[in-house]
Amino acid sequence: MKLTSTFVFIASVITLVVASTASDVIADIKLITSGATALDNAVNVFPTTGGTLLAALTIHTDAQSLSTTIVKATTDAKNASPKPFSESDASTVIKALQALEPIVTDVLKGVVVKKAALNALPIGGIVAFIKQDLNLLSADTTALAAAVDAVMPVRIIWLLGSDFYRWLMFPWLIKNDVAAAFDSAIAAYA
Repeated sequence: MKLTSTFVFIASVITLVVASTASDVIADIKLITSGATALDNAVNVFPTTGGTLLAALTIHTDAQSLSTTIVKATTDAKNASPKPFSESDASTVIKALQALEPIVTDVLKGVVVKKAALNALPIGGIVAFIKQDLNLLSADTTALAAAVDAVMPVRIIWLLGSDFYRWLMFPWLIKNDVAAAFDSAIAAYA
């Protein structure tokens, strides 16, 4: 009996340690936006001809850092409590993702445009790093989208009207647009 109580107590403590909230996920998405902006800036600064190894490595380092941030957001979304998020929190998440989408697509377009310049660097292998980063970020983004989908509120749509239906579908639209942009960039590096 005492052993069972001990296990219940330990399980409660572990749950408290790993549980996150909608606010944590929202904060994570803001950090993702900051990281994606840094990556976008690094890609935009890299010239279409010339360029330095240091500038190329900055792109790679920023991509790796962004991956870490996305993984944390995914973990927080998976461990979020309560589930589903309130309509207010879900709306905030969707607005944050909406603000993030054009940054991500700009990064992906920029990386495609800069491929020749990255490939022309005197030290080879940078293109392989970028290809690896694209695949990693694509997988991370897909996992985050699934985790966010799982915490979105599910309602009887016909009771709430068509505006809510568009609002509810927005995460899937973002996911599809971003996935298509990743597919295009990855294909350019194939």
